[in-house]
Parts: sequence; C-alpha cells; structure tokens
Amino acid sequence: MAAYFFDSSAVVKRYVEEVGTSWVLGILNPDQKNHIYLARITGAEVVAALARKRRTGELPEADLSKTIQQFRRDWKAIYRIVEVTSHIIDRAMTLAEEESLRGYDAVQLAVALEVKSLTQQKSGSGIYFVSADPALNDIATKKGMQVKNPQSK
Repeated sequence: MAAYFFDSSAVVKRYVEEVGTSWVLGILNPDQKNHIYLARITGAEVVAALARKRRTGELPEADLSKTIQQFRRDWKAIYRIVEVTSHIIDRAMTLAEEESLRGYDAVQLAVALEVKSLTQQKSGSGIYFVSADPALNDIATKKGMQVKNPQSK
C-alpha cells in the first residue's frame, strides 16, 4: 500500500488508452490498497480532457458519456478528494510566481505538497506525485516530491 497524488494528465489514463495506461491501472488496482488523492479541480480537468479527446477523435463519440459516467462513479468511490482551500491557493500563487507554472498546474502541485505534509504528519510515510507533464514533474522534484511519470514506465 502506498499513497499517490494524481494530476489530471495521469488520472485520465485510467479512462482512455494511451501511453502509461497499464501502469496507472496497476496502481489503481483495488488489490493494491493504494490511497489515491486528487485535487477537487481534477474533476473538471478530466471531464474537459475527455471531451477534448472526443473532439480530436481520440475517444469515439459513443464512448464519451459512458467514460465520463465511469469517472464520476470512481470520483465518489475510489479517490480521496482534496479541497482547494485559501491556504492552497496562496501556495499555488507563490508556486506560479516562483516557477512560472500555469494556474491549474500550480494548484495541483500546491495540493500535492499539502497532502505530502499531512501524510508525513499522520503516518510518517511519503506520497508519490504522478503526472505525465515532464516540466511539472521537474518542479515537483525540486520541491521535494517523489515523482512518477506513467509515460516513462
């Protein structure tokens, strides 16, 4: 059992076959009993990514509704949703300024850093930051996160 924070670029791989999907499915396998954390904003980001994949032809029109319904079920059942608080937004603004991050990337990393802090306090164990964005992963590493890129597995 381990703890993982998935950004939207990683979690979408559970719903659409692409590089890294098999690795993500392994981590999300219930038998592994992993704790999977997502920022509240990830819900909107994943649905938007799925709709974009339909528009670009990567996801057939007939599969979009079913895929989004599956994500919404999982959202309620298997993910640990982390609220985006004013403290996290303050941290995200600092990250965006210091690291020239896009807004939602800064929020994702701020949430991951908050979860890391809380999990270390509670259990003494760490958490993996999972993203398919190499630039974001580099910054997460710089900020002390253990990083996993599903596309390089």
